[in-house]
Amino acid sequence: MDLREAMTREAVTAVASTAMRKRSAIEALAVALLLLMALFPSPVLAQNGAAGPEPCARQLDTCRSECRARIFAVDPRRDVCLKGCSDTEVKCTQAADPRAQLGAGVGSRPVSTQGR
Repeated sequence: MDLREAMTREAVTAVASTAMRKRSAIEALAVALLLLMALFPSPVLAQNGAAGPEPCARQLDTCRSECRARIFAVDPRRDVCLKGCSDTEVKCTQAADPRAQLGAGVGSRPVSTQGR
């Protein structure tokens, strides 16, 4: 084995070693990110336990504040997060007032056209 071949082999080994370290660092970062996402769920995914319009309004304000704090204004995910907050408010309001989700005609019996 000559000097050139030995140097090439060492260079390839060094490059492979560096690539392995970068890959393990990226994997560690991905695991840490997944762990953080599991510990601190998105306000859009949070369950609502509010009853009444006041807690729903507070929940909406909190959700919007968290979206603005976590996501930069130029990031398109911010609009998605804020829209999710609005959707959560609608669900919260419906949960607070079950009559609102039943709609018109509650309590009326369906009219049967058979037998007439």
